[in-house]
Amino acid sequence: METIEELFLNYYSRLCLYATSILGDPANAEDAVQGIFYKLVNNKQENLETERITLPYLYTSVKNTCLNIIRKENAKSHYLETTAADIVENAYDEKLIKTEMTMILMDLLESLPEGCAKILKMSYIEGLKHKEIAAMLNLSINTVKSQKARGIALLKEKVPLHFLVSLLLFLKKI
Repeated sequence: METIEELFLNYYSRLCLYATSILGDPANAEDAVQGIFYKLVNNKQENLETERITLPYLYTSVKNTCLNIIRKENAKSHYLETTAADIVENAYDEKLIKTEMTMILMDLLESLPEGCAKILKMSYIEGLKHKEIAAMLNLSINTVKSQKARGIALLKEKVPLHFLVSLLLFLKKI
């Protein structure tokens, strides 16, 4: 059983990443996630015990909070026919999966040498091409390719190949 403080420490960053993927604004996303934890701390409801607060519960709370924020913003501009909330609800599963897979990849990248990790992050998470990475890091394209290949080889030693391929292809697709 995790305390609310432990839940905050363990999941805050991934919940903010998820909220940002819905709202598109990191500051609003942080406000939304902080608001959820604020309510959990200050409104300890008798029917909501700490052991019932799980990661899926927190993700659902973030989604609902973000949808409420979007609905309030849309109410201000009522002339929009298609609400962003409808679009967000339809993409909920995809954003949730992408958030979790990004966090898994970030955890894996932390175990790699700095150069390999940076190049893999720029390629798979930021979606940059070899040429763009080479220009940004002032490296040759061949160095970028070899560091990327080295990083993937090191990752293959840590996780099953089919999982790694699925993870990288999924993130590259989105």
